[in-house]
Amino acid sequence: MITPHLARLGITLPAAMLAAHAHSASPEAAPAGETLFAKLDPSAIGLDVTNTYSDPAMWGQKYTEFQGGAVGTGLAAGDIDGDGLVDLYVVTKTGSNKLFRQTAPFQFEDITDQAGVAGSDAWGTGSSFADIDNDGDLDLYVCQFDAPNLLFLNDGNGTFTESAKSYGIDIVSGSVVGTFEDYDRDGDLDLFLLTNVLDATANPDGEPDYLYRNEGNGKFTEVTQAAGIAADRGKGHSATWWDADGDNWPDLYIANDFEAPDHLYKNNGDGTFTDITDIALPHTAWYSMGSDFGDINNDGRLDLLTADMANTTHFKSKVTMGDMGGWVDFFDAQVTPQYMKNAVFLNSGTHRFMEVAKMTGLSSTDWTWSTRFEDFDNDGWLDLHVTNGMVRSFTDSDMVNKIKKLKSKRQIVALVKNSPVLREKNLAFRNDGADTLHFTKVTKQWGLEHEGVSFGSVAADFDNDGDLDLIYSNYDAPLSVYQNNSDSNYLTVQLEGSLSNSHGIGARVLIESSQGTQVRKLTVARGVLSSSQPVAHFGLGQDKKIPSVTVHWPSGTIQKIKNVSANQKLRIQEPKTGAAPLAAKEIINPVSGLFTESSDELGLNFTRKEETFNDMTRQSLLPHRMNTLGGGIAVGDADGDGDSDIYFSGATGGVGALYLNNGKGSYTLDSRQQPWSAKTQTEEMAPLFADVDTDGDLDLYISSGSVEVLEGDSALNNSLYLNSGDGQFTEADASTYTPAATSSSVVAAGDYDRDGDLDLFVGGRVVPGEYPRAPRSALLRNDNGTFVDVTDEDAPGLADSGMVTAALWTSPEGHKTKGLLILSELEAPRYYRNMGGKLGELKIDRGFADIKGWWNSLAAADVDNDGDLDYIAGNLGLNTKYKANADHPFKIYFNDFEGTGKCNIVEAKYEGENLLPVRGRSCSSRAMPSIAERFPTFHDFGAASLDSVYAPEKLETSLLKEATELGTGIFFNDNGRFTFKRLPRIAQMAPVYGIAAADFNGDGNIDLALAQNFNGPQVETGRYDGALSVLLIGDGTGNFQGTEPNESGIFIEDEARGMAVADLNADGWPDLLASRPNNSVHAYLNEGEKGNGSVAVSLLSKIPSNPQAFGAQVLVTYSDNSKRAYEIGTNSGYLSQSEATIFLGYTKKNKPEQIEITWPNGKKSQKLIDTKKAKLVIEQPSELVAK
Repeated sequence: MITPHLARLGITLPAAMLAAHAHSASPEAAPAGETLFAKLDPSAIGLDVTNTYSDPAMWGQKYTEFQGGAVGTGLAAGDIDGDGLVDLYVVTKTGSNKLFRQTAPFQFEDITDQAGVAGSDAWGTGSSFADIDNDGDLDLYVCQFDAPNLLFLNDGNGTFTESAKSYGIDIVSGSVVGTFEDYDRDGDLDLFLLTNVLDATANPDGEPDYLYRNEGNGKFTEVTQAAGIAADRGKGHSATWWDADGDNWPDLYIANDFEAPDHLYKNNGDGTFTDITDIALPHTAWYSMGSDFGDINNDGRLDLLTADMANTTHFKSKVTMGDMGGWVDFFDAQVTPQYMKNAVFLNSGTHRFMEVAKMTGLSSTDWTWSTRFEDFDNDGWLDLHVTNGMVRSFTDSDMVNKIKKLKSKRQIVALVKNSPVLREKNLAFRNDGADTLHFTKVTKQWGLEHEGVSFGSVAADFDNDGDLDLIYSNYDAPLSVYQNNSDSNYLTVQLEGSLSNSHGIGARVLIESSQGTQVRKLTVARGVLSSSQPVAHFGLGQDKKIPSVTVHWPSGTIQKIKNVSANQKLRIQEPKTGAAPLAAKEIINPVSGLFTESSDELGLNFTRKEETFNDMTRQSLLPHRMNTLGGGIAVGDADGDGDSDIYFSGATGGVGALYLNNGKGSYTLDSRQQPWSAKTQTEEMAPLFADVDTDGDLDLYISSGSVEVLEGDSALNNSLYLNSGDGQFTEADASTYTPAATSSSVVAAGDYDRDGDLDLFVGGRVVPGEYPRAPRSALLRNDNGTFVDVTDEDAPGLADSGMVTAALWTSPEGHKTKGLLILSELEAPRYYRNMGGKLGELKIDRGFADIKGWWNSLAAADVDNDGDLDYIAGNLGLNTKYKANADHPFKIYFNDFEGTGKCNIVEAKYEGENLLPVRGRSCSSRAMPSIAERFPTFHDFGAASLDSVYAPEKLETSLLKEATELGTGIFFNDNGRFTFKRLPRIAQMAPVYGIAAADFNGDGNIDLALAQNFNGPQVETGRYDGALSVLLIGDGTGNFQGTEPNESGIFIEDEARGMAVADLNADGWPDLLASRPNNSVHAYLNEGEKGNGSVAVSLLSKIPSNPQAFGAQVLVTYSDNSKRAYEIGTNSGYLSQSEATIFLGYTKKNKPEQIEITWPNGKKSQKLIDTKKAKLVIEQPSELVAK
């Protein structure tokens, strides 16, 4: 979990500057057996209003405008008369709006007429309570469709005066909601007006939004374009003022429906805004609806959710999916893609947000309108409530197809009007709390079941018992009212501004509790079309006292109150004098930390440029594109000068590059003519430095792969380059190394036959155009510099290892002889035990058999300091649409389902106990036309099981691949038996490719750096781009803690592939290299953890054919008698080879003392370790060279 740093959030002011007033109330426990919420009869408590939709124009001349944007209505909650009870304003679509004054807890009276706030006969949309004239009481702004918006100023005596025209904000447009915020921090509230469509014929793309600056004299000035807000037309549903970067300047998120993009505007602090959407967000929702913000992981930073219309059931998703074929160009053209799912933007503390909707369980909530992050159960964690439904199911694909056949608008309207109302359940999700980044659906358990069509909602403590009650509006129906019966502790903070606006709108309030740092930002409009009471509510669980409450006022003043008791409403007055307003101080800082990005300084400027190619033209039902999977890195002393050089693999259309270490702290691109320079049609995958011809220098073997060409094409030939000794390479004769024109992946070198030279395993990746069919993998025995394919002879079954992604020569059982551990896509790990130079797959289950993953990568390290090797496995992650477990695996079938001679892919998933097709009717029937004939409607297809769509006998005879585990994790070694455990949630935000395992912070424990993200999923799935790559800090027991980018310095906002460890500047600390498709490489120098140390240990074998001692096993004893196991391997992680060095980190209290080495020939030696040296080279004793 990303950890906060409260110290940078504020300072403590003298107590004399604080003015706090409080009144207390103890929470009352709910009666035994009751749910958290109790539903109340609105008419019985005085909320007697029906949201009528009676205008014939809705199904006539204004049909398009009605269903396209003007359909919803909102609510506003606030204490209009200062009596301590929350009042309610209700917007109706075609009836009279209503103002209800609360006279006692959940007892309301209708004061609409005497207050003068009924509104006009225009369609009502959104409403907001805000102190617009800054006189201390709440005024009311009401939006209307195609009629002047209304401003009701509170006279302070129970009446209001309509003043929109005199204030200059009587705008006529497709108005949605007015959101008020002091964006220029001058002490009064400004207005952002969100709009949607007004005249669909004249402007089908909607209307422009408006920003109005409050001049403080009863006038507003329109400053939209002058402030940098785009004049683009859009169809907005929500506009949210929040503080995205923690600098106390209100930023603005605009959620637009349909193709119009969402916008995130950064407040520059000078009255202007900059659209940072493309910089800050990996992707957004497509049909964006309601939005809300809140700190969902209690790290002191604000996160944001934007809702779409993603369905919660298989049936509904297949009925509404439609034909996505025509949208491919739309997706490809976007810098920031839009996807049909909710977006949850997790604040990373940098300028880039992570996106975690799938992982949190909040990606699909149906046709969602209002979204409200609130701590409903008062446990200290923000929960979520959403409202759902629509007046008709406009996205029903069968109805859309019928509409296409109609000739007139009248026919279309009649068809839609006579179709059923889309009644959906509103949903509640409980935040599962610490380190989970997950929400659990609790609608029924909390007593919030409601099926219908609901729009705006408000959450407020209507009965003053310390928990948040809930009210929302419904289509053509009365309100829904729910009283909260939580019995946990709470704190409510109400602000009274002096230098700032009267209610402290825009202020951030932070508390410290046992649940972590909780933050609230006071704002007006939230969710959709609605506004809530401007107070900060905190659930405290069982905490009865909190250490501090810190308020960051819009004026720049910071107040801190210590030792605050729970269960009270704390009123805090802003000092009228004191510190001058502070300049913007961002929580979001430039990335810095343990590592410093230094590629320019080091001269490492290689860019792997991927050639444009879409392999889905061959296989339209591919789950993922396979053409950008390269990006391997190899580190080794290519020129024989004693320091490590680097090879970066090249992509089709380009070539790889060798960078030579100049010994002065930087690298130079090798300018000599090298044989790989001519191979522009080859997609290089895994490069490997190894001495294959036993002449004492490092040769270079490179596997070739990808799918641009078909199997058998010479571009798929692997390559072997022999070193002349100074880094000048020549290509070996093909007869010496069996090129095998297949799409390959990993290359691993090891002396399996113990003859002193290095043999090779080459993994087969995929047959181009025939995914998930795998090519042959091969074991190549080194016979005096010639590689002979002995797979069938020495390793029966190894050829059929599946779609291999990673492999290691290793000894999980602690044997001297190395076996082969292989990971393949959608398979369980395989271990081939070495039995006297013959490899046989271990059939006894050692904990691998049931863990079938969508594996990418593999690394070995002793993460729990128990003296044996554990294995870190990079997987698809938990932030995708795919779900799998042992009882309900994800499946892929491959067969000729149509009898045409062409095989197709069929993905299958479980919903409950039903096995269902993953892909929809349109895309499936384009590949297999008989599906459309057998299932003429989307409803038919949506209701069909997998074996109804595809013949059972075809499924039974298919090539079948499965996944039961999608999390990235560790196989923990317990005397040769393994237990799988997932890594922390931050490691699950995207697929993991590169894995670097080393003690990066010098505390004596293995840490992990993970390369993440993948942009290749098929278009309906969307990119897996929600992560930033990550450093996990190990504690030596097998547990890891995620770090934020500003702690680690690692920040990769796009795709990353290979990752390698090397001491790039010869200071004894492990540095990092990372490759990126279509981008330059990253090189991170390790700055070292203050007070800790690191020794770089390398081995020098006296065996001529293996001077780097590849295959050696190392056991290091520390001063506390703990032991760490290491392996000198040729490859690790994803398609990469790190420097053949062991990095021994240490603290002042615990240092490495002795190293025991089992050399590749099985001989052992020991040596004491001198930590005064940054680098240590240990030579194999001469007497241990003989076999």
